Amino acid sequence: MRSASGLLAGASILCAAIGVIGAGSARASEGAPQPGQAGWTVYHGDSAGTGVATSARPVDTSARAWTSPTLDGQIYGEPLVFGRRVYIATENNTVYALSAATGSVDWSAHLGKPVPASSLACGDIAPTVGITGTPVIDPARREIFVVADVLRGARPAHILFGLGTTSGRRELTQGVDVPGQDPAAILQRTALTLSAGQVVFGFGGNYGDCGSYRGRLVAVPETGGHRRVFTVDAAPGDSQGAIWMGGAAPAVDSRGNLWVSTGNGSVRTGGHAYDHSDGVLELSPSLRLLQFFTPGSWPHDNANDNDMSTEPVLLSDGQVLAAGKSGRVAGYSCSTACTSAELAGSRQGCNRRAMATSTAVMRWLA
Repeated sequence: MRSASGLLAGASILCAAIGVIGAGSARASEGAPQPGQAGWTVYHGDSAGTGVATSARPVDTSARAWTSPTLDGQIYGEPLVFGRRVYIATENNTVYALSAATGSVDWSAHLGKPVPASSLACGDIAPTVGITGTPVIDPARREIFVVADVLRGARPAHILFGLGTTSGRRELTQGVDVPGQDPAAILQRTALTLSAGQVVFGFGGNYGDCGSYRGRLVAVPETGGHRRVFTVDAAPGDSQGAIWMGGAAPAVDSRGNLWVSTGNGSVRTGGHAYDHSDGVLELSPSLRLLQFFTPGSWPHDNANDNDMSTEPVLLSDGQVLAAGKSGRVAGYSCSTACTSAELAGSRQGCNRRAMATSTAVMRWLA
């Protein structure tokens, strides 16, 4: 079960303290980031999701620098900063570009009618579901990408939009729902990120796990075109395994590979082949599974909704940290993973080794 709670959930007014990262001193044109203005163009500031702002100035939290006008919906995504603007998206499917100096609206773009929460079988976002995941900006293209849940006719549809950062002009519109999946049963909760010229994001179920769904990671070229999809719990009869990570983005390492954690799957008893739920997965930019880690207790975790729920943390020494609702922190090294070669060979033996080792490490860090 997933909660959609996020950084600014429920807010419709954006406030800024003095010393905002990348904020310009003039309201004029967007311009390129100036020295000391690295910007904040992806969730937690960089592709690995470190959240470290090396260029941030001291922030005076005793006074607001500005308060935006009231926006048209709830805010679940993280604000982004590029040039002299702050970008924010709402559950009413509107993207706003605010002046980083004053908080006034430079431009806004409404992308379609959001989905009424009352039309969904479950969920905890109300009154409408629109743009939930944090957008991502490609500074070189001067383009911001968002996934919006849009009501088309009487049915929801998930649409990837690319907007010019200067004016909000639409540069890309592409449906990203996977055939066979009921769009009403899934939520695009993760933040978006970029890898190898692609926009990458995850899907999971609505809060309450109603309906039938499978967790998926999707990669779409920034220019549009053929999408790649990796599916969790892909075997016949299996389901769930959301990629949601509390709203974080897939972590991207120095090779462009993608790291995600996965939620509880439908397999809840031992003796079943591992279904890629309740674990940490490394995938190539083409979404080929390279290696994975999971605790030996994964069926039990699935049964008790104690799945992995954080973005994997990539440490400089090659280790990976992840945590979940079991109350434990897991630390892994590449030597304990199931590699792509082993996945192509003795999958069962690899599974046993990875699960046994990771369980021991989890106990050590608990």
